[in-house]
Amino acid sequence: ARDMKIDQLKGYKLGASEYVTKPIDEELFLAKIEAILSRSSTNQSPIIEYKGVELNTQNSSLIVAGKTTNLSNRECDLLADLMRQPQQLIERNILLEKHWESTDEFSRNSMDVFISKLRKYLSSSDVEIRNVHGKGFILE
Repeated sequence: ARDMKIDQLKGYKLGASEYVTKPIDEELFLAKIEAILSRSSTNQSPIIEYKGVELNTQNSSLIVAGKTTNLSNRECDLLADLMRQPQQLIERNILLEKHWESTDEFSRNSMDVFISKLRKYLSSSDVEIRNVHGKGFILE
C-alpha cells in the first residue's frame, strides 16, 4: 500500500533490493522473482563443506576422509540439498518432487537406494543422513 516515492526510497535505504507496490502486475512480479533467484543461485559456491566432508557440485565429486568419490548427477544434487541445510528436516516429498518429479512408489524406492548409497559414501565421516519416519531426512 505504500507506493509513494518517499516510502520506496525509505525501503531502499533500509536495505531492500526490490520494492513492490500495489496493484501488482503479476508478470512483472514473477519476472522480478526469477531475476532475484537467478542472481542468488549463481552466487553459490560450487564447494559445500560440512564437518570435514566436501562436495564439489561443479564436478560431482565428494571428498570424505581424504578419499574422492565421483557421484552421479542425482546423487550430487540430492546430497547438495541436504548439505545446504544441515541439521534441518527436508521433507521426503519435496526431494521426490524436485529430483524425481513424482512421489509414486517407484520414485520413493529409487530415492531410498540413492540415500543408502550416500550413507555408504559418508560412513567414514562424522556426517550421517538420518531418516525421520514419515517425514523426511536430516543431515547430521
